[in-house]
Amino acid sequence: DRAARRIRKHVDEKTHLVFEQAVELFREMLETAQARRYPQLPEDVAEALTALRDASRQVISALVRGREKGGGKASSARGGEQNAEAAAGTEGARRQAQAAIEQIFELSDRMLLTSPDDVIWLDRGDRFSSLHIAPLSVAQQLRHRLFARTHTVLTSATLKLGGDFDGVA
Repeated sequence: DRAARRIRKHVDEKTHLVFEQAVELFREMLETAQARRYPQLPEDVAEALTALRDASRQVISALVRGREKGGGKASSARGGEQNAEAAAGTEGARRQAQAAIEQIFELSDRMLLTSPDDVIWLDRGDRFSSLHIAPLSVAQQLRHRLFARTHTVLTSATLKLGGDFDGVA
């Protein structure tokens, strides 16, 4: 819903409507699907994710086209600092909208790939339901993103259970 509100000013009506319909389909799926782990995506979950991914791709394309069309228009317009500030605010809002939509695209695409290295589950809370994805192991990510770049010392915050740290310190 937040992403749909963010893109409203930056894309045409048709693109916005397609995205809103995909969001509605996803919301309905969240309400009706079983809260559990999904080793394989059920058809209704895959359908909702596909609609969301495809609509997100369409929005990203529209946002890029809009940026290219309106590129430096407002910053070179007469009207001085107010127009430049308004253009900067609009560009900032457009970038935030694009970042939110790109995240939706990436997550829905990743979920549709259903890698054996990921776990996907639906969780129901008191106020809302959500679909999650997480790696089963973070070893590769740690190896490439942390250990390969710098020397690393890992420590544990739990050195002793139910007592003090006198023996350690």
